[in-house]
Amino acid sequence: MTTDNEENNKTEAAAKPKRTRARAKAKPEPGTAESMETTETTAAVEAAKKSGTGTAPAPEAETQENQLIVEFTIEIKKEEIEKKFNETLDKYAAEIKLPGFRAGKAPMEVVRNRLKDAVSEEVVNQMLSEAVMEKINKEKMRVISKPIVKKLEHEEGKDLRAEMAMEVLPEIELPDLETLEIEIPVKDLEHEPFDEQKTIDRLLESHMRQVPVTDRGIKGNDMVMLKYQSKILATKRMDRIKSNYYLAMKKDAFEILDLYDEIVGKNIHDRLTVKRTYPADYQKKIWAGKEVEHYIEIEKIFEMVKPNLDEKFLKARGVNDEAELKQRLKEEHEEHSKMHREEKKTGFIIDKLSEAINFPLPHALVEEEMTRMIQQNPYQFTFNHHDENERKKVVETLKASAEKSVRSSLIIETVKEKYNLKVTSEDLENQYKSIAATNHLEFKEVRNYYMKPENKDYLEESLISSKVVDLLKEKIKIKEV
Repeated sequence: MTTDNEENNKTEAAAKPKRTRARAKAKPEPGTAESMETTETTAAVEAAKKSGTGTAPAPEAETQENQLIVEFTIEIKKEEIEKKFNETLDKYAAEIKLPGFRAGKAPMEVVRNRLKDAVSEEVVNQMLSEAVMEKINKEKMRVISKPIVKKLEHEEGKDLRAEMAMEVLPEIELPDLETLEIEIPVKDLEHEPFDEQKTIDRLLESHMRQVPVTDRGIKGNDMVMLKYQSKILATKRMDRIKSNYYLAMKKDAFEILDLYDEIVGKNIHDRLTVKRTYPADYQKKIWAGKEVEHYIEIEKIFEMVKPNLDEKFLKARGVNDEAELKQRLKEEHEEHSKMHREEKKTGFIIDKLSEAINFPLPHALVEEEMTRMIQQNPYQFTFNHHDENERKKVVETLKASAEKSVRSSLIIETVKEKYNLKVTSEDLENQYKSIAATNHLEFKEVRNYYMKPENKDYLEESLISSKVVDLLKEKIKIKEV
């Protein structure tokens, strides 16, 4: 599907390099102790709900079941707490304006009575956070989750004692890489042969556009603009009227469940009422576990149409004629075949290392990777909310994929650290040139794109992964069979 700003996005789409399977963040930022909780909410659960996949697996209920949970006790003397409390109270007393008093002129006893609980809570949180950070830094703990306060003992006039728990990265011991041998079946390295017509069809399909439809009803794969209002039957509460696009597919991620069969065949301005009973874990919390009635009107219907292989299309692709396009597609296919072959080799190598190294996986990283996978491809992880078996299968598939990705990422990070692999400015410049040449872009355009820190980080991560893979291929004996 093409858009008006397609050309403006060309650099961004092309500049992002291909990465290895390893995507999970293996090296967390320090300082997570600054935000502590007494209960743990997993980001993956929320992301799964928002993306229509239901509830993702939560971490182990008991911390002792997780080998990577570190537990410790923080103790703070009452004298230190009292001193900090008085300093904080004095600071607020000099600024606060209370009824009947000018700013900063209220008697200390009045200020104390008014702010005692709030200041006490602030002081405890700050001192506990600082104590945890001190321990993390002193012991060089590789923390990857927020510190959890399992138990807090703090009474006025007594020492503070807190039982803490945090998840850390596993210790990974690499085997002697030069002793490893990997056999890779040649058939697994093969890529589909170049089919000129099929490749052109795929290209045209990837640039389909929306064409308004007025003379027929909705068909599968149409894009439909729906206007609707919803009512929770138990409370008679009406939501505000909304207008949203709906892609008419059997397996959709629309907030109103299972619309396909009832929408297909309807015409513009048709109205219908549907009633749904939503699962208790439904992503839209206000509807979860409730019976809801939806009042829907068909506002617009769009058919997804492939463009013609004409002069306008060819010019937009940066070629002069059809022959030049076909030659470029053939060259791109050859390049993709090489990449496919190398990626398959990489996969076998990482899998072999994973078999040779046994280490526990951090729940926090698995959940983070699950969240990323859902956000990247929400349609892949949708399911029928009325089918519990289907839900379980989707969640199991999601979790298994995330675990594999995290394991790969941690291995790559370990290799990088052991062999002190780094990205140089020369590496970056060479990569800019390669991206520009491959995607027919100006070097300056690509370079400017990577001036943004987030884009540069992305590229550096990709280059480090490539260096790790090259090193592994060099040291591990690989035999094609």
